[in-house]
Amino acid sequence: MSAAVTISILHHTSGSAVRVMSLPKMAVKPHSTTQRWICHWALAAGVMAKALAAILHYRGGAGLWCNRGDAERTTIMKAGLVRALAGIVAMVAIGALLLQYALLLELEADGVGAGLATVRFLSYFTILANGLVALATVPAAIKATPRTDAFFARSRVLAGIALYIGVTGIVYTAILRHLWQPQGAQWWADSGLHYATPLLYVGWWLVGVRHGDLRLADVPRWLLFPGAYLLWCLLRGARVHEYPYPFLDVDALGLAMVSCNAVGVLVLFVVAGIVLVALDRMLAKRRAPGTQ
Repeated sequence: MSAAVTISILHHTSGSAVRVMSLPKMAVKPHSTTQRWICHWALAAGVMAKALAAILHYRGGAGLWCNRGDAERTTIMKAGLVRALAGIVAMVAIGALLLQYALLLELEADGVGAGLATVRFLSYFTILANGLVALATVPAAIKATPRTDAFFARSRVLAGIALYIGVTGIVYTAILRHLWQPQGAQWWADSGLHYATPLLYVGWWLVGVRHGDLRLADVPRWLLFPGAYLLWCLLRGARVHEYPYPFLDVDALGLAMVSCNAVGVLVLFVVAGIVLVALDRMLAKRRAPGTQ
């Protein structure tokens, strides 16, 4: 193993260089596009995580921190931790999405082409759910006080995304993970999309989102997105005879069995949605008025 690479940045006040992190050089130069992408993403993620930690430390530190009351300090610390968690969720989701896309393009390099491969990529509910997670958490990580009227800052939208990514993790763990054994880079992408992102996002939703706004009437509204997705899968599959998930494969199972499977997943969405509403109400009651 060769010498470590030291990455330095200038301090925001003194201008002197301080070491942020040291990363070991790879003894073997990566050859494939996927390997190079993994190395670059690991480096970028490490730098972003260190920079985010430094920013949060500065915002809560220095002389201003000492002049604040205990309650205000607690509020600032909580807001910083929530933003940091949102940043981690965003990095995991985006990293897994980009890695999966790179792997798909590499696999389809001599096949259907980038255009059709992209359509296939976007035909997975897992990909769409992780994309929604990224759209919700990136603004929450960047802005200290995100606009409350922004679409991806609304309580019902954030809860709906929690429902979609949560069901994604449940269905994959219960049904799909036994059907294959991903290895190498594919294992990392698979773990990020189906395990890490669902757990991290639901955790962030529990501790970092305002609660008390959800109603049972929101559950049928949340079903519109998976309903539209199901319609897209069936229409596309009828044309190209390709289905993203085996339990939706009309050619192999028949329309009657696929309909039963779809109803089963629909029931899961409804039950999980009701659980989210119940959790939202419980958390709203447990939190003091000034800490949401």
